Parts: sequence; structure tokens; C-alpha cells
Amino acid sequence: MGNDPSHKYAQSTPRTGGSGWGKSATSSGVSVTGISEIDKRIEALAEDVRQKVVKRAMMSALKDLWKDAKSEAPVHTGRLRKSISRRFKLSNNGETATGSVYSYQGRGSRAAHHAWLVHEGSTIRVADHTWVRRVKGTTYVTVRGQSFGRILPNPFMRRAFRQNQHSIKGAFIKALREAVRKAGR
Repeated sequence: MGNDPSHKYAQSTPRTGGSGWGKSATSSGVSVTGISEIDKRIEALAEDVRQKVVKRAMMSALKDLWKDAKSEAPVHTGRLRKSISRRFKLSNNGETATGSVYSYQGRGSRAAHHAWLVHEGSTIRVADHTWVRRVKGTTYVTVRGQSFGRILPNPFMRRAFRQNQHSIKGAFIKALREAVRKAGR
């Protein structure tokens, strides 16, 4: 990457959401602009091949971040670790590719709606009503006003991003060049 001017188009940016109920409460990733300028040969590829090439390169570049985020995530039930995924999006004009490693917040067994709480922590939490629940044959009663204490932050996604932020750019550019070379055969 020494004299290669293409590296100036890749930018690593950490992102964290706060609500916990959106598409990704906690994510890290990379946005790359000026993809068509990275390698002029990419313009010669058909649009669908071009998108596949860029997606393959982005997913390859995010692989280490994804693995590190999974390994940094605390394990209680394993749901949080299982929720960590990768995604890719190419802008409508094809100039910006965005790859993210995030905690899945949708429906089903992969969802970990508590990811933001683990990542960001909380203040002292107090029950606002009384409820009874039964878990595996044991009855639990929570009384209004009962304190649950404070959850200390465990920024596992941020740690994973910091470990990989300098290598993501280079990995993307390397994977993109390799994918273009293979597609151009």
C-alpha cells in the first residue's frame, strides 16, 4: 500500500447506536468511497459482477473484525455471541460500499436485544411495577421499587474495532484487487 494512491478512498469508522431496538444497536465497520477510482479495470466489469466483486472484498475485509467481535463478546447464554453478524451495502450510485459487523436485533433465536446494554452499560435500574414469572420450574417475583443495580459497560465491539481498524482498509483493497483480477480472467 506504500505508493498506492487508492488507499485514500478507504475509511474505517466506528459506529454505535444507542436505542437497542433499531436494526443494529451496536456495530463497527468500514465505509469506502471512490470505489470506481480504486482500480480502473473495475469499470469494465458488468454491474452485477462489479457488485459481487465489491461485496466479496468487503466481506473478506470484515472477517477478522467479525471474528474478534465474537471472541470479545461476553458469554452467558451464548445468544449475544451468536447474534454478531456481517452485512454489506452498496450505495445506489455505486460509489460507496459499507460493511458492518453488528449485533442482530431482529426476531428469532439469533436476536440479542440486550447487546447495547452489555456494550454501553446502565445506571441503577429500579422496577417500575411488580411481576411474577416462571423459568424452568422456578417462580421469580419482582417487586415495584426493587433495585437491579448497575451494569458496567463491556465495549466488546469497540475493542474488536480498535484491534482491526488499521488493517481493514488494506484488507479491503487487497481483496478488491484480487477479486477484480479473478473476475477479469
